[in-house]
Amino acid sequence: MIAYENATKRYGAKTALDALTVQVRSGHVTGLLGPNGAGKSTAMRLLLGLDRPTQGGVTIDGVPYARLKQPLRAVGAHLDARSCHPRRSARAHLLGLARHAGLPAGRVDEVIEVVGLESVARRRAGGFSLGMGQRLGIAAALLGDPAVLVLDEPMNGLDTDGVRWIRSLLQSFAAEGRTVLVSSHLMAEMHQTVDRVIVMGKGRLLADCTTRELVASVADVTVLRTPDLAGLDGLVEALEREGMSAEREAPGTLSITGGSIERIGDLAFERGVRVHSLSSTPATLEEGYLRLVEDEFEFRRAATPAGETVAIGGAGR
Repeated sequence: MIAYENATKRYGAKTALDALTVQVRSGHVTGLLGPNGAGKSTAMRLLLGLDRPTQGGVTIDGVPYARLKQPLRAVGAHLDARSCHPRRSARAHLLGLARHAGLPAGRVDEVIEVVGLESVARRRAGGFSLGMGQRLGIAAALLGDPAVLVLDEPMNGLDTDGVRWIRSLLQSFAAEGRTVLVSSHLMAEMHQTVDRVIVMGKGRLLADCTTRELVASVADVTVLRTPDLAGLDGLVEALEREGMSAEREAPGTLSITGGSIERIGDLAFERGVRVHSLSSTPATLEEGYLRLVEDEFEFRRAATPAGETVAIGGAGR
């Protein structure tokens, strides 16, 4: 288990991490989410001993990273797909790490096979694509067969098959009772991969919950389309009397939240409104996340008088 206890990091007058207290639990794939400048990278750097906290601290099973006797065996980390020396082969890179950690050479071949790099293991890493670099970085993280896995944007550069592979890998890793912390901006993939989320904004903790709980904080949307424009006012009134919210998206189209598709269909029938289509779109992790962090973005878009948009600076990191 990873535990942040009042972890704070300041760079001069700027607070990158503000008294973060949260636990990353074993047996789960936990997603670390937040806009740019939220403090995610700082949180990972403190965890791995790459930065020292201004106050508070981070421990792995009760021990700070710097005090781990065999760090590669305790924590596997992958933060940068281009961290390997470009003139070294993939296998040479992993052999160097293994020797430094006192691991047998046979383990190198095992992780190369796990990540699917057998055919390019003796090629120089400088010629690798981003996706191949990701696989090599993940191989390095797995080298010590660690109890904790920490990955930053591991799905970037992977093709569809690669994304499915990393999803399965992380979930099977957690199913063995290990700890997985993964950061990504790819919300659709995170929705399918993680079962818990830690959401940050401007260095502060915004949420620590299950993926299902965050998704449930956003209502499903039902879209109703009808040619009976004259009957829409009465239908909207009927929907609102039952606590639903209905917005007109286009002529003859209502976007409805707060009610079941069955009840919406019944109300349309009772009001004599002819329905051409009625479809429900389930809420997503992205919608729950965006609702939570809507005031936390470092940069946001503002409408100009002409209806165009420009990027303007938000609050600091």
